[in-house]
Amino acid sequence: MERDHASSTDSAAPAAVALVSVLLPLPLVGAYDYRTAADLRLERGDFVVVPLGKREVIGVVWGEGRGDVGRAKLRDVIARLEAPPLP
Repeated sequence: MERDHASSTDSAAPAAVALVSVLLPLPLVGAYDYRTAADLRLERGDFVVVPLGKREVIGVVWGEGRGDVGRAKLRDVIARLEAPPLP
């Protein structure tokens, strides 16, 4: 699998949208769900940049999104980082 700094906005019209659960290095209750274009192809352990409030933070994909947050409140994964995945 190719690992690169790929933005979720690289293609003008993504074919589908997926949900991923992202664990952030902050004292939060658990992982947060984020939207991602299906062509971004994120896997468990991938490092990503995501929006949190007014800033961008690095987190790790923890699995599929739970889907318990309304789609209107979800934000998009900004990018996948070029780094080996967390085992």
